[in-house]
This record gives sequence, C-alpha cells and structure tokens, in this order.
Amino acid sequence: MKSLALAFKQSKKLIFCIAAAYILCVIVCAIHISDVSKDNAESVKEAVEGDISLAVRMTQSIYSDVADYVKTCADKVASAGEIDINTLSSILASADSSNYFKKTLYIHGGHAYGEDGIDNSEQAKLIMQTILADGEMMKRNYFIDSQDAAGQYDLLIPVKVTDARGDEGIFVAVYDISEQFKLSTYTAVQENVQLYMIGGDGIILADSKNDSFKDKKLTSSNFFTRLLTMVDGSNSSKTLVQELRASIYKKEKHEAVLNSKLLGTDEIYVDTISIRDADELAFICMYDFKSLAASKNKTVTRTWFVLGIILLATLAANIFIWNYLRNVTSRIEKMAYVDDVTKGRNLNYFRNEAMNIVKQYSEMPYLIQRFDISNFRYLNEAYGHIRADEILKACVDIYDEIYSDREVCVRMSSDQFVTLTINDTDVDKKRDHYEAKINEFARSKGIRYPIRLKFGIYQIRKTDTDIDVIVDRANVARKSLARSKTEFLAVYSDNIVQNMRKTEAIEADKEKALQTGEFKVFIQAKWDIINDCVAGGEALVRWIKADGNMVFPDEFIPVFEENGFIEKVDFYMLESVCKRMAEVKEAGGTIYPISVNQSRVLLNNPDYIEKVKSIFEKYDVPREFVELEVTETSLADNKEHMIGVLNDLKNEKVRLDMDDFGSGYSSLNLLKDMPFDVLKIDREFFSESITSSSSTLILQKIVEMASGLGIEVICEGVENQQQVDLLKEIGCKRVQGYFYAKPVPMEDYIKKYCKVG
Repeated sequence: MKSLALAFKQSKKLIFCIAAAYILCVIVCAIHISDVSKDNAESVKEAVEGDISLAVRMTQSIYSDVADYVKTCADKVASAGEIDINTLSSILASADSSNYFKKTLYIHGGHAYGEDGIDNSEQAKLIMQTILADGEMMKRNYFIDSQDAAGQYDLLIPVKVTDARGDEGIFVAVYDISEQFKLSTYTAVQENVQLYMIGGDGIILADSKNDSFKDKKLTSSNFFTRLLTMVDGSNSSKTLVQELRASIYKKEKHEAVLNSKLLGTDEIYVDTISIRDADELAFICMYDFKSLAASKNKTVTRTWFVLGIILLATLAANIFIWNYLRNVTSRIEKMAYVDDVTKGRNLNYFRNEAMNIVKQYSEMPYLIQRFDISNFRYLNEAYGHIRADEILKACVDIYDEIYSDREVCVRMSSDQFVTLTINDTDVDKKRDHYEAKINEFARSKGIRYPIRLKFGIYQIRKTDTDIDVIVDRANVARKSLARSKTEFLAVYSDNIVQNMRKTEAIEADKEKALQTGEFKVFIQAKWDIINDCVAGGEALVRWIKADGNMVFPDEFIPVFEENGFIEKVDFYMLESVCKRMAEVKEAGGTIYPISVNQSRVLLNNPDYIEKVKSIFEKYDVPREFVELEVTETSLADNKEHMIGVLNDLKNEKVRLDMDDFGSGYSSLNLLKDMPFDVLKIDREFFSESITSSSSTLILQKIVEMASGLGIEVICEGVENQQQVDLLKEIGCKRVQGYFYAKPVPMEDYIKKYCKVG
C-alpha cells in the first residue's frame, strides 16, 4: 500500500514534471514562433523589395537602351550626308531589325518615310499627327493607341534631326510597351506584385494583370482614379494618392501605404518610380505585404498543431530555422558573389579571393589580365543580346575548363573581364587556345564574326597588396590598345603610362595650340632631276610649342585622326599655304605647286568641297599651284564616296596627288577609277627597288603606265646619288627626299626658292 502511494506520488511528480516541461516547451515554442514569424516577415519584405529593385533596374535599363538606340539611329540619319531613299531605308531597316521597335519612321517635308519609302498607313499618319501637333514645344515622348489590342499603348520616341543640308526632320521609333512585362526578369516579381507602366497623366499604358488586385469596380483606365477607388476614402488616403501623383511630375521615387477595404486588406504598398531617359513615363509597383507574409507563414502555423509532440515540434522548428538560415545565407552569397549574366563569380569575389590565392601560392608568378571583346557592340547589334550574352558566359566557362582552380576569371561589366592567371611557360599558348575555343563556341551558335580579345597585362609583384590598383594597371595597358586595329596585347609599363599622359596633354592643348599658331607649316622641296631644279614642295605640319619643344607628328596626328581635330588642322594648313602663296605672287615672286595633305576624316566631311572652294576663291591662287594630297590607304574605305569627292574636286580644276602609292593592295584599280594628276611612290616600295631587280622592273612599268595615263610620277625618300641614277634610267623625272632638301619652315622655303625681293 505504501509502495503504491509512493508510486502514485512519484507519478504525480513525473506528470507534473512532464506538464511543466510541456508548458515550458509551449512557452519556448510560442516565443520562438513569434520570433520566427517576425524574421519571416522581414525576409518576405526583403525578397519583395529585392524583386522590385531588380524590376526597377531592368525597366530603367530597357528605356535607357531604347533612348540610346533611337539617338544612335537619329545620329546615323544626321551624319548620312545627302539623304536619299536608299540611305534612309537602310538606316530605318537597321533600326527595325532591333529587338526594341515595332516601327521606325523619318518625318520630313510633311511625309513619313519608312524602310520601304513613304509610309501612308493609318498608324504612320497618326504618329505624324501626334508628333507634329505639338509644334516647337515637342516633348520627348508621346503615346498612341496600339493597333494590336484595345487598351494597350505604344510609346513614341522622337528625336529632332538636322541633316547635312541643314534640313530638319524627326526620327521617331515606336516601342510596344506591353512587351515589357513578357520578359523573364519580371516573371518572379509578377507572382506577388502588380506592376504598371503609366503616362505622366496617369493613363495605364500596360500592367502585369495580377489576380490579387482584380475587382469588378476597378475599371478606370487612369491609375490614380483606380487607386482612389481602392482606398478607404479618408482624407489621409486621398492625400497619399495626391502625393503619389505629384511624385510622377517631380520625377521622384515615392512610397505610400494605403488602406484598401475593397481588396479586403488593411494595407497595400505602392511605389512610384519615374523612368530616366523617358519623360512622361513612370513605373509603379503595388503589393499586399500582409497577405504575402501570411502566405509564407504556413510552416509556422502548422507548428502550433504539433506542439503536443514536443520532440517532433522542436525538431521541426530546428530544421525550419536551419533551412531558413541556409537559404538566407545562400541568397546573400549569390547576390554578393554571382554575376547575373555569366552566372559565374563576380568582381566582389575576385577582390576577396585573388590576393588570398596569390599569398597562398606565393611561389608562383601571377598575372592580372584585363580584356574585352573587340567590337562587341557589333555582336550585340548583328546577332542580338541573347547570343552576345552567351559569348560572355562562354568567356568564363571556357576559362574554367582550360585553367586550373588556382586561377580565376570574372566578368567586371559589359564585355570586360579580369583574370588571375599563372605566368608559366605556357601562358601565351593557353591564351591563344582560350581565344580559339571561344571562337569555336561562337561558330556553334551561328556567329561567323571572328572574336578577338584585347588583353592588358600586369605582372603581380611581391610588394603589391591593393587588388584595385593592380587591376587598374592592367586596365591602363588595355586602354593603350584602343587606337590600334592590329595589336591585341599590351603589358603594363612606365612607357604606356607616359604615352597615355602624352595623349591627355595633346587632347588638352590642341585648341589653344591652333589659336596661338603653334602649328607651323614646313615645306619639303620636290626636285626636277632632269633639269636639276626645284619643281614644287609638300606642306608638312609641325607642332612647336611656345617653350620651343616639339610634339612629333607621329604622336599627335593619330590622336587628331581619332578625335576628328585633324579636320581643323588640315584646313588650317591649306589656308596658310594659299594665303602665303597669294602674298608671294602679289610681291612678284616665283611660285611652285605645293601639295597639302588631306586626311580621310576630312574627305568624309559633307561640307568639304564647299570649304575648299571658298579658300581658293578667298586668296585667288591659280588652281594648278595647289595640289591636294590623299594617301592610298584612305581611299580603300567607302570607295564609291571617295570617287565622287575626287571627281567633284577635279570639276573645280584642283590637282590631285596620290600619296604612298604601293603601300596598299588596290593601287591599279584606284588609278583606273580615280582622277589623279600625280602619283607619289611610297618610300618603302622605292627602297626595295634598289636591291631587287623584280621590284625595279615593277617600278619601271608603273612609271611607264602612269606616263601613258598622263599622270606625273614622284618618288619619295630619295637619299643618295645611286637612287637618282636609277630613277633617271627608268624615266622618273621628279623626286622628293633628304638628298635634295629636308623639310624647312615655309618662310625659309620662300626665301630660298621663290625669289621674293
């Protein structure tokens, strides 16, 4: 009996302990579930905001790309010279072939021109009427009803264009707004968030049609009218709606939380974001945070029903927490270290890991390589973004296949990559193999355009500790290749840095140098070797700074050709020569033909012929005493245009010289098609003729052929009597070179040869 009472007493204690443990577990679980609920809500909030941020960036990028592309096409129209139907059709067709536009038009003279000529469609008339109705107050963008479906709109993006003749027109592209929400980027966002694109006046242009935000009363086509229908009608809610509307006009991002009994929720969150590069256009996100949080809380809710099974509930809670933390960590790691295009590692990862690898394997020599894909913009335009992005991804994937796990390649931005590479004896061979494999992959995707990579390389030293400085030095080497079409690899050195600084100094000083007369005209005499007398000269530009230092032509001319400043220098040289020759003639001196170099950039200027005529007419110099000199290589591009320019010059009685004949591969064709008066044999070709009998025979035949065509021949680079004797034998009468005269200042040339009293 006693033992039974003791057992009963012990059982009561056991039950009490179990009950106490159960209650304690319930309290602990309740506290834990409450904490988890809060964490889950924050996670949902972060996820939604992350998705919205991604959608906003994507939207901004789309409309920025669209605006940039329209501007590029408009610039093509403006720089196309005299615009005819074929040129215009080609430009519009290239725009229509993009992934952006339903239609592109050029409005000029009361007509809308499409890629097939004048477009008389109803849509074209509506577009033209919409754009022109605004007169001089033309906005950046307009909207018209889409012809594809009721309640949908198209975005008109107009750009005013002034063509080469000074005529004004409007290039306009039609973008289908409804296509935006079909992109995969918006798929995850639209599951939880209602998206709108609206005009500045609130009209809904496109929406993602989220079922959570549907109601039979929400039929208005105006977003803010629809929003007022959703809210509870209080003054505070109306004020918030007005603030949202005002943010569109102020082009500011704005957030608001509204009560919406109509949709059966306490709160709806509304974000408005104005789109840069697209006036009168805004992106709006709307979501019910509480409903989203509740829908994500099912695991927590179920936990309440299993509290009776203490161990299982505890285990389930632990598993939930572990999975939750693992997912959050994975997401954070992915956001921090994964590139969204290549799906490989990104620059953040490279910054963290590169120097760790170098330190861990300190016995190995490492290189930093910065490279980009030459002419990647062409790949984008010709083959589309999808295949171009596949090439970017392949650059990372193929690197990982070829190189070891102690080497890293990541995409930095656009088509630029950075690698950490072991500098072993096979580094050059691996680099060539790497590029070959990328081209092999490109061909498998139907891309026939050769992929060329431009590498800037920096050898990591033991004293280097700052990864950003190291990467920047490799980038300095890469940038040094920008103007070269034949070089694809550069190693960082002090010379590269000095050259870049020289280029920057040349860019900074060019305008001042032209205004202050630092560009000097030098003349190198041409010689008549039959009569042993001067026969003319060639004008050469020299840059002598105010302090007496000289900037050499091979340093500044390539820079000027790239930035277009060579046009001003060429016209300055031509006008200086004409002005001084007119003065010599007026003073009774003897003048000889002077040739003046004309760059390829200048020949493509639509006003070139008129400017040349105006200079000749201004100084009244006989046309036969000024020759315009064009290099053979500058004629290879756009041959039809060059023939037209040269024929226009001949119609003005201008003498034309072909310089550097023999430096290219199409010389005979050029002679047949182009009206040259003088042929200047390239010094390299002439030098070969002295030592090679076959080259001598070719040179002799060129002289005979030119004479038969009525073209005068001048050989450049004559430096000794042996060369003069050879040229006399083959029938060449005129030469240019140091044997007879070096380039001298124009005034010295005039004093020596022009006999001015």
